[in-house]
Amino acid sequence: MDIRATKTAFLNELADVTPLQKQGVSLVIDCLIENEVKNNDTPIVITGYNDFDRKSVCRLSQEFCQLMYPKAQSRFESEILSLGGDSVENACINLIKHMRSRGTSLLYWADNPSWFKHLPSGLFHVVCLERKTAHRGYNKLSSSTINVTQKEYKADQLVTELFDGAKHINAQYEVSAQKAHELFYDEAQSGLIRPVPAPAGKKYDDEITIRSALWQKLACVALRRYQGKECNQGFGWDESDEGWAGITVFPIVENLGIDALGEIRQCLVGQVSMEDDGSGDIFLATVWIHPFYRRKGYLTDLWPKLKARYGDFKVSQPNSNMQAFLKTIGE
Repeated sequence: MDIRATKTAFLNELADVTPLQKQGVSLVIDCLIENEVKNNDTPIVITGYNDFDRKSVCRLSQEFCQLMYPKAQSRFESEILSLGGDSVENACINLIKHMRSRGTSLLYWADNPSWFKHLPSGLFHVVCLERKTAHRGYNKLSSSTINVTQKEYKADQLVTELFDGAKHINAQYEVSAQKAHELFYDEAQSGLIRPVPAPAGKKYDDEITIRSALWQKLACVALRRYQGKECNQGFGWDESDEGWAGITVFPIVENLGIDALGEIRQCLVGQVSMEDDGSGDIFLATVWIHPFYRRKGYLTDLWPKLKARYGDFKVSQPNSNMQAFLKTIGE
C-alpha cells in the first residue's frame, strides 16, 4: 500500500486514543507524505506540555513509521530535542553534537518549540499538541511559535489533487467527481493537454480497472478525451461502472516535478486500453501518449507484457501510426 492508503488504514484501526492524539498522529503522517513528494528527509518534532498526549503520539507515530518503513526502523526512535545556546551558531553546534552522540533520528519530541528556537527556520517539521487541537508547520527562528501549514492529506481530497499545479484552475476548495469531469472536459475543449498527477503519496495501479479508485479512472478518461480531441474522434467513455465494464488500462507514467508546489508526483502521460467485448475476444482499443513523451519506447516495452497476458489479440481500427508500429515489431 502507498502511504496515503496506509495512513487511512492505520488511523481507522486506532483504538483507545483521544481525538487530539489521533489528530496529532495524522499530522505527523502528513509530514511524512510531504517528505515523500518533496523528496527530502526533514525531521519531525512533536511538541506538547501534556506528557501523556505527547508520548502517545510519539509511540503511535513510531509504530506507523515501522510499518511504512520496515528497513529504516531505527531512524524513527523518538529523541528529545532540547538545544541550549543563545545564537544560531551555538544552536547549530549543539545540534551537530546531539546528532553525533545520538545518531540522525527523523523523530524528536520537546515540550515547546522554544527548546530549539535558535535553529534556522524550516529545519524541522513541528507538530504542536495543544489542549484541544493540534497543528503542524515548520520551526521558526527566534520564536516559540511555528510557521503553520494548513495542508492536510485527507482521503476526500484525492480528486482535488488531480488539479494540483494547474494554474488555470482554482483547486483551493474540494473538487467533486462531477466537477472534475467538467474541468477535464473544459481542458480538452480549449486544447490544453497535460500529464495528470497522482495525489500526493499515491501511485497509479499497474493495471487500472473497474475496481480501481475513482481518481484513477477520472485521469484515464481525461487522457482518452485528449486523444479524441487530437485525433478528431468521437468520444463516449466515462468513469462509471458501465463505462469500465471489460476495460483494463495499462498506464504510462513518469515522475514529474510540480513547480508550483515543489513536489515530485507520479503523472499519467499515456495509456493503453484493452477491452473484453464479452464474447471471449480481447482487443487493443486505444493507445495514446502525451506528445512530449512519445518516441521513448513506452509501447515497445509494454508490448511483450500484453502478448504474454492476452496472446494474439486484435488491434481495433489501427491508424497509420499504429500500423507503422505493428510493422516495426513484425506484427
